[in-house]
Amino acid sequence: MSPDIAHTASVVMLFYVLIGLLFGLLFVSRLIDRVDPAAAGVAWQVRLLLLPGSVLLWPLLIWRVVRYPSGIPGERTPHKNRAAAARSQAQ
Repeated sequence: MSPDIAHTASVVMLFYVLIGLLFGLLFVSRLIDRVDPAAAGVAWQVRLLLLPGSVLLWPLLIWRVVRYPSGIPGERTPHKNRAAAARSQAQ
């Protein structure tokens, strides 16, 4: 690998991590509640544990925050649909 390619790759990785760090701090402090409502009351220590993953996965997390601005809708699977139908018939 030539030094130019190695330098360019390291600069790109540095920018990726810096953007991820900025987004990760914002995400674990404010935006995590939108992506996972169960994380609304977690302690700062837990949020600190989630920071490295949010730094690395920031493009996916930005996509999730932008796509679902009011929160992620409930999961709909055939199993949950049948269970809900059985509950409504039992009542």
